[in-house]
Amino acid sequence: MEPQNIFQGMKINNFYKYILYISGIILTLSLFFEVKGIDLNMVRHASLTFVIIGLIVWIISDIFDSISNYYSHLESQEEISESKAKEIAVAMLWLWYIITILVLLFGGFIAFS
Repeated sequence: MEPQNIFQGMKINNFYKYILYISGIILTLSLFFEVKGIDLNMVRHASLTFVIIGLIVWIISDIFDSISNYYSHLESQEEISESKAKEIAVAMLWLWYIITILVLLFGGFIAFS
């Protein structure tokens, strides 16, 4: 196996996966290493909170993808008009942004309170 193909299947293409992986690494490191001057309980609490947030946003993203695929299928079968599909897509995009921002703000509040 060539060295450049080892990590080919590991794609981090969404922000919530970055949050999930980075907070998971920080949580794991905080379990094994003790750093003076840093409250490890706060670090562990924040990391665990962001792991949970990353998982929640990932699940919500998959739900939105499924809904989007359903409406794309309906549009391809000409069961709904193109303009109606576009309206639904724009509404889902705004809903996705609102939910993501609310989850991140709520998680940040919990993590650092």
